[in-house]
Amino acid sequence: MNDKASAAGLAVKASNVIGDVAEVDAHETYYQAQFFTINIPTGQTEDNAHIYEDAARMAQPTRAVNLNQPKNVILPVKIKKTGAE
Repeated sequence: MNDKASAAGLAVKASNVIGDVAEVDAHETYYQAQFFTINIPTGQTEDNAHIYEDAARMAQPTRAVNLNQPKNVILPVKIKKTGAE
């Protein structure tokens, strides 16, 4: 989990990432949460090369969500009701 969070931090060029894990049951009862600091590597080494490779995949434009997509709105059809004027 830490490696994925580190890769995500690298992919978005974040300087600081905080993780949050919450414990809940199947009935959505909350028990506890733990926050933890994610270590973002400052340089690529042989030991963390997999993190940099994962970050490169995450940063690919094809994986990004395009929030500026045109809205295809379908307007409701006005139907004249029987007996209405």
